[in-house]
Amino acid sequence: MPDYPFANQDHSLIDLNAAIAAILGEYLPKVDISPEGEDDGRAVTPFPVRFDLPVDNQLPDSATVYAFLYKVHENLEVRSSLLSYAEPNGRLSARRVNVRFAYLLTYWAAKAGGENSGQADSDMMIINNSMLNALINNRSLPNLPGSITEVIPPEEGLNSLGNFWQALGDKPRLAFGYAVTLSVGLTEITAPVHLVRSTQLGMGNKPMGDLLLLAEQVLAAHLLAAMQAQSEITELERAQLSRLLFECVLLPPRPDAGSEAPRVEVKLAVSGALAADLCTKVADELATWKSQPKLGEIDGAALLVAEEVDIRQLRSIAPPTTRNSRS
Repeated sequence: MPDYPFANQDHSLIDLNAAIAAILGEYLPKVDISPEGEDDGRAVTPFPVRFDLPVDNQLPDSATVYAFLYKVHENLEVRSSLLSYAEPNGRLSARRVNVRFAYLLTYWAAKAGGENSGQADSDMMIINNSMLNALINNRSLPNLPGSITEVIPPEEGLNSLGNFWQALGDKPRLAFGYAVTLSVGLTEITAPVHLVRSTQLGMGNKPMGDLLLLAEQVLAAHLLAAMQAQSEITELERAQLSRLLFECVLLPPRPDAGSEAPRVEVKLAVSGALAADLCTKVADELATWKSQPKLGEIDGAALLVAEEVDIRQLRSIAPPTTRNSRS
C-alpha cells in the first residue's frame, strides 16, 4: 500500500479496508490466472475484493466481492479517552475516539457466467460461506489492536434493501452486514508535558474568612446540642436558634502556648431574638463557655472562647398570642 499523503492524520479507515481485504483473502479461494493450454504450474491471484459498488446494470468482468462502506459514526457505547505518556519525548499521546464503521459485503458473479447457480454448492454459496467464516473467525482485526467486529443485520443504516437493490438495477442477493469499532486518534498533542514523579502533602493556614466561618458553625452546633441536652426543644425554638448570629474575632496565639496542643481562641458575640424561657437558657449556657477548655475542633485544633460571650444584642420576645373573635 502506498504511503498515505497526510502523515499527521489518523489512517484508521485506510488500515481497516486493508485489514478486511486481508482476512477475506485468507478464506476466499485463489483465482487461477494461468493461460489456457499451459500446464507448467498454476498462476493464482487473490480473489478480487473491491470497496465500492458495481456500476448500474453491469456485472464485473470477474467474480468479485464488494465491501461497501455505508455508515460511519462515533460509538458512544464504548467510551475511552485515556492518555499515555511517551518517556523519550515527554509528550502525551493524542486522545482517541471510538468510531464504528458499517459495511455491506456482497458477492457478484462475472459477466460470462459459468457458475453452477442454483445448486447447494454453487460458486455463489462457496464464496458466501468463505466470507461468513472470514468474518466470524476474526473477532479482532490483525494490526488493529482493540478493534471490535460484529456481523449485523445488513439493513441497518439503509433505507431498505429492496430500494437498495433496485437502485443498482439488480435482483436481491445475500448480503453480510459487518461493523467494526476502532479507536481513532485525534490531532497529536505537540506541547511537551512534565511527568509527575512524586507528590507531597502539606498543611497551610486556612484563610481568615474560612477559619472564622468554621468557628461560628462549630459554636452554633455546640449551642444547639447543649439546648437539646437540657430538654427537648420545639420546632419553633429550633428555628429561633438557627437564626442566631454568631460573630467571632480570632485572637492571636498566646506567647506561652508553644508547648500546648494546637488551639483556636476567639472572642464571640451572639445576637438575635428568642422566646423568654429559651433566651434565659441560652444566656446561662453562654456564660459557661469561657471556663470550658474545648467547645469543638477545627482541623484537629481545640476551639475555645477566651472571653465572656457578648450577649448584649440577645433579646427575648413574647410568645405569639391568639386573639379571640367576637361573636
